[in-house]
Amino acid sequence: MRFYISNSVSSYSKVESSPYAPVVINVENGEVVHQRILLIYGRAGPQDIDFESKITVEHHVINFPSTTWQVFNSHFKCLVHLDAGLNNIKFILDTSPFSSDSRSLTTIFQVNYVPLLQNPPLNLAILVAKDSKEIIDAPEEKENSGENKLESVKAKLRCAGYLWQAFTAEQMSRNGFGRRVFRLDEEWTEDTISNQNPGLRQTAKIHIIRSSYTLKQILDPDIAQQNPNRVDGKKKDLFSIFMDSLKEYGAPFDKQCYVAGLILDSHYDTSPNMGFVRGHAALGGGWDNIRLGIFGSHLTHAWPRYLEEVVSCFQDNTITDKNRLSNDAGESGTWWRCCNIGIGAFLHEVGHCLTAPHSPSGIMSRGFNNLNRTFTVKEPNNPFPTTPSEEEGAHWYRSDVVRFRYHPCFRLPFEPPAKIDLKNVGADFWILNKFLLIKCSAGISLIEIYIRNNIIGYLDYSDDEYNQTEIRLKIDKIIKKYGGKYNIIKMNFVAKNQTETFLENLQKFSEESKIILPIYGKVFKSNHLGKLDESLTEFKILFKKFIDIKPITLKRIIIKYDVVINSITFYWSDNTNLRIGIDNSEGIKKEFLFEEGEKIVKIKVNSGWYIDGFEIKTNLGRCSKWFGGHGGSKHTLEAPDNEYEMIGLYGTGNYFVNTLGIIYKKISSKPSSLQINKPAILLVGKTGAGKSTLGNLLLKTSEDETPTFHVSDSFSSVTKKSGSAIYKIGDKDYNIVDTPGIFDTDDLTEEILEEIARTIQECAHGIKAILFVFEARRFTDEQKNTLNGIKTFLGEDSLQYMISVFSHCNKKQTKDPEYFKNSCWNEPVEAFINSVGDRWAISPNAEDFPPDNLVHKQRLKELKKHITNIDGVFTNDLFEKARKMQEETARKAKEDEEKLQREYEEELISKGETIAKERYEKQKKENEKRILEEKKKEITSIKSEFHGKIESLTNEIISLKNRCFWLETQVRLESGKIIQMSELQIGDRVLSNIRNGIVEFSEVYLIAHIGKLDHDAKFAKVNFTRPDGSKGQLLLTTTHYVFDENLTTIFAKNLRPGETKILISDDNNKLVPVFVDDVTNEWHDEYISFYTRAGSVIANGVLCSCYDHCPPSQTLMDLVFLPVRWWTRIIPSTHREERLHPYVQFLETSYLSFINALKKSKRFIENKI
Repeated sequence: MRFYISNSVSSYSKVESSPYAPVVINVENGEVVHQRILLIYGRAGPQDIDFESKITVEHHVINFPSTTWQVFNSHFKCLVHLDAGLNNIKFILDTSPFSSDSRSLTTIFQVNYVPLLQNPPLNLAILVAKDSKEIIDAPEEKENSGENKLESVKAKLRCAGYLWQAFTAEQMSRNGFGRRVFRLDEEWTEDTISNQNPGLRQTAKIHIIRSSYTLKQILDPDIAQQNPNRVDGKKKDLFSIFMDSLKEYGAPFDKQCYVAGLILDSHYDTSPNMGFVRGHAALGGGWDNIRLGIFGSHLTHAWPRYLEEVVSCFQDNTITDKNRLSNDAGESGTWWRCCNIGIGAFLHEVGHCLTAPHSPSGIMSRGFNNLNRTFTVKEPNNPFPTTPSEEEGAHWYRSDVVRFRYHPCFRLPFEPPAKIDLKNVGADFWILNKFLLIKCSAGISLIEIYIRNNIIGYLDYSDDEYNQTEIRLKIDKIIKKYGGKYNIIKMNFVAKNQTETFLENLQKFSEESKIILPIYGKVFKSNHLGKLDESLTEFKILFKKFIDIKPITLKRIIIKYDVVINSITFYWSDNTNLRIGIDNSEGIKKEFLFEEGEKIVKIKVNSGWYIDGFEIKTNLGRCSKWFGGHGGSKHTLEAPDNEYEMIGLYGTGNYFVNTLGIIYKKISSKPSSLQINKPAILLVGKTGAGKSTLGNLLLKTSEDETPTFHVSDSFSSVTKKSGSAIYKIGDKDYNIVDTPGIFDTDDLTEEILEEIARTIQECAHGIKAILFVFEARRFTDEQKNTLNGIKTFLGEDSLQYMISVFSHCNKKQTKDPEYFKNSCWNEPVEAFINSVGDRWAISPNAEDFPPDNLVHKQRLKELKKHITNIDGVFTNDLFEKARKMQEETARKAKEDEEKLQREYEEELISKGETIAKERYEKQKKENEKRILEEKKKEITSIKSEFHGKIESLTNEIISLKNRCFWLETQVRLESGKIIQMSELQIGDRVLSNIRNGIVEFSEVYLIAHIGKLDHDAKFAKVNFTRPDGSKGQLLLTTTHYVFDENLTTIFAKNLRPGETKILISDDNNKLVPVFVDDVTNEWHDEYISFYTRAGSVIANGVLCSCYDHCPPSQTLMDLVFLPVRWWTRIIPSTHREERLHPYVQFLETSYLSFINALKKSKRFIENKI
């Protein structure tokens, strides 16, 4: 879509253009844009030679001066000022470095600027202390020129705001969302965006927030984010101070607003015991109506004030004077890097302000270290031009961009505003067997996938042609793709109205949402609303209960509330009740009565930390009034679709109703075929036990012709659904009911139990007898499990109604039950028969004893007598009692398991390494035993396997004894300080790795030994050339591991000059592979061996192993070092001696013993061969 606003356009003479004339690549001629400063990338000049030149940019309206920009090997980037409406921009290439013909080297380009005035702006604000000196940290030369004063800072922040805008608009365009971008709050005032003509223009407004807080309060070290000794929560933090100051300021911060806030008075304190920036915090977020991102001013000295300074600031290689200026994160050692982090990390916090979380790459990671590459084609120490494909971390991650696409600050003119009734509507989710269903009436834009609170993937639903209000995901596919077996998957459902709904643990939710309830069988729990407190006991409310087969229905509820729901009391038709929450005397009390046959089908809920309020809708179309407050986000509790129905509620409550969710079940697609209108005789048992056969014998129906219950000879149960038939004993009618086989090989046991539960629900007249059928041939573990499973499922009370029926007896056993009892029963069988009141019978084989045979009749007569002698019937209330007991047993089992785990951890704490040693010795003995057993296997295969193990473990023990660095090797601390390893202390955090431009620091948790040997040891001297051409070297023992370019470990002695590439850290926070120049041997007696929790360390710039996490060659060592890593978290190590640490010494001895055992096994095998 194009928007054109009339504007006076000067006419340029039309001259034939040279092929060297500038060509704009990233913007189309005549394209509509929505920001004042437009980022342009293009090519100009010859593309087959190396050269440097410049391009002059002129605007057709004279109110903004021309600007000049670099051209490097034909690539150029520039920032173009636009006026609202149609703009004719002239790009003029300087011909000085190369010759050209007489054709024009000028390109005229049209751009249409349409401000997004309908959108809320991003406000730029500077917090100034009550007694501020109104200056910032700056180098001496800038301090002398006045660049450290407030007016200069205002110009810098204004320029940074336009850079953010230009960068973001370009990123939105690259991601296919047009040039939508947030607008800056602007005013008609003296403009500072150019240093050539500071006239009045429409330019970004800088709000000066003069706070009631003093310098002492703002610069308090206890609230400085970089202070490692600060204690959070004791004093008001800087974010809260800024929020308070904005509220004191008034409009425009008294309504919904978005703010980028700079703290003017930040100061780098170099005094003893300080060494950090006071008055600085890098934070983003917000509450109430204000969304805020804040940052300190300690790097602002390096920012540009004008467009003319942008390139020079991003290329200024001046060294940061650490005696007066902060080297933030150890990554701001030069001014151009200060500019990157100052503007880029501030943009990171603005990203949080605009709802973006941390991401795997880009600005919301630490990609802002590459921000300069967006605006310049030449980077310090880089001989190649920086094209868009080389900008690396300078990007918004795709999920960030999708969030921005639907943010109100990014709405395009032709897009309607968000509907008021969809504001704050959040997503809801349900389990549908193997699927996860997510719904949100506002539309779903994005699903973020987290592992350990880090985004590792996303699902993009930003298709504007189709508004995704409902999504179904197959759970096992999500787990397989993103998590695997051992990673907990967290999901965030982001709606188009900016609400976010978290599923904290997909695996746990999918498992725990499926439950078995008495009468109902398998049912589901929806997600809960409100914040879960796991110390609270969960309640379950069923709209219809069953007691003695009679349905008990919910008749009324009483709600007490004020701004949240204080309590809900449920009343049933049998006058029982249950209250959730606290019934205090305060608040409003309301009642809702249910008519006959009326039930709840939908609950509209507002929730945050608690259940704020709700409204009920019933199946009769009635709606209650709104109970409670309107805080939090809006949700709907209802059955996921028309194939399910809501049957109850669950949740937690103490002083309030904390959480609330629904219980729902699948509606049977077919009406029940069971016709159970008499007391039932239930047939249960294992698949193939002969249940159906017994039923046919009792009913006298032929299995060969027209059996009542179908029978199969296979191990797969024919009975998938329960069946029934009328059966008469004397003058009493019963329904004999055949159920699916327990442990069916085709169906899950859970499904079978669910079918049995549904069957019991149909037994409105109770169950007269439960005939448990199992084979007489054997009593296997599987049959024991079946028996125990039925007892657990039905409960101990079911034994009063149970009769054990033996099938598949031979002729002698069938003829003589006493013989069968005396010769075939074992203790488990006898114990079970006793538990069911000595009620047992034999099911005769019709082939051996036809129906008219006396033995056949006698055995069935005995069975019928047991049935008629049972008093009463087994009812659903007993079944419900059994299910509750089963749940209680499971709860106690979980508590016992947690208790054992606590006792185990306490035992480790109290006994420490002794326990670890005992367990290792036990494991060693088990390993030796396993090895001896493996000797009986195929000799050739075992021999090869043992050769590999011996070689691997031998290398392990050699490297364990010689894993030292030279004492003078250098490492970098998290503070940025470079020290020798001889200065290392336990607890120091050293640079251990660099991933995706992010530097990682890890704690030194153990120093195995340090000092001087009584003899010289062989060290490998590894020489290499850094990317900048300087030489480097590393001294370490020959069997110490170093990482190669594939992140696999290799002994130092095995490094091959000119062949092996090792990983070197460079100035751009990257690990760069470089060839080893040569490896020589030297002899030294000074050494240190230490371990970081990450298992790696960057030593003299080289990525090395510490023998902790170094797969695949160090997997065994990873296992055995686990206890000491855990132990040192409880009690830090104090070992710093020449002798080897006792635990390491113990491991060394144990490994040697294990290796000797393996060698003996090897010799034994070789002798056998």
